[in-house]
Amino acid sequence: MSSTKFTTPVGIAVFPHLNRPDTKFHDLGIYKADVKVSVEEAQPLMATLMAFFKENVGTAANKFDNTMFKLDTDEDGEPTGEVTFKLRVKNRNGRDGSVWDRKPKMFDASLVPCPNANPFGGSTIAVNFEAYAWNMSGKKGVSLQPVAVQILKLKEGGNNDNASGFGFTATEGFQADSVASEFVATPAVVASDASDDGDF
Repeated sequence: MSSTKFTTPVGIAVFPHLNRPDTKFHDLGIYKADVKVSVEEAQPLMATLMAFFKENVGTAANKFDNTMFKLDTDEDGEPTGEVTFKLRVKNRNGRDGSVWDRKPKMFDASLVPCPNANPFGGSTIAVNFEAYAWNMSGKKGVSLQPVAVQILKLKEGGNNDNASGFGFTATEGFQADSVASEFVATPAVVASDASDDGDF
């Protein structure tokens, strides 16, 4: 089946998994780069993808919710004026039994590679992706598979060592560097009759 590469307008990342794949519903993991864009900015790409879908699947896709994008609504079902592009790619088993890690490449705003970045929802990104038309057992469809991500504004969260992420602000007082050179580690004392509780 055919495939073509496109790039989304700049938008807001929605529950991304780019540093590590999501293994909740797929053992080998799925990388996700869903991006929310205003309908106005998304219209040209939406129209192109709808044409690609019809050309390769033979029927028109649901313009409100399909495998490529969905028009967002609020709690009352009213349109928000935004659309979310569904950009996801699954890891695969290679022919030699190894895992084909399909992690998208990541770049910062100045186009410098940043493979260890860990963008969270709310990050500002643009995504280069492959529109892939598939045909399996008579069923046809189109999936949008992220290839590379440019991070224009990084928002991080979760478990990290950034103190500001816990709500702290810098102030005067204890500074770790001032005592680091004075600290001398002492050997751990292990009782001879200590039992192994299996925790380690």
